[in-house]
Amino acid sequence: MPINRMKPNDWISPKAFGAIALAATLGLFTTGAAEAQVGDTVLFATGSASLGIDSSVNSGNIIVNDAGGTLDLDEKASTPSGYAMKADSIDIEKDATINSAAFCNTLSDVNSGTSCSALSLPAIAVLPQFVSQAPAAGSSNFTVGEGKSKTISPGDYDVVKVRKDGTLKMNPGVYQGNRIWNCLDVRV
Repeated sequence: MPINRMKPNDWISPKAFGAIALAATLGLFTTGAAEAQVGDTVLFATGSASLGIDSSVNSGNIIVNDAGGTLDLDEKASTPSGYAMKADSIDIEKDATINSAAFCNTLSDVNSGTSCSALSLPAIAVLPQFVSQAPAAGSSNFTVGEGKSKTISPGDYDVVKVRKDGTLKMNPGVYQGNRIWNCLDVRV
């Protein structure tokens, strides 16, 4: 099932938009030239990615690596200053707050406040080796309650849920999961 737009309560399937790596903090990838290019990236996708309504990224780059890839920023989504968002195509909806530098080849911005610098693709030509595997059978779920903040540790998860006004904090490391589920006003 391709994801064109995420809405509250939608499931995000990593398999639906290619390989995703979430780097919880600066320094997850620390050795070699390829790893240095990944650097501060917190959301990485090969095909497409979307920040849902009222979602925010508080630090780090957002990269959709492949030609034809799209990054959608829904209403009231926000990106951090001092970082970059890179995708072949970026679609910015009403009232989204874009503080990141934008690199793209096609831009749709209903707010008319963002400009894109040209982008050669793939955005990162040589990637660090990612170990891609399904989470271990019997993996547990992880839930952040409504209005709560909770820290997750690296490991295997079946479903990670972040309820309305919830904040998910991620310790450095490798995460394997089947789904991430979000509600309104979620922060990761």
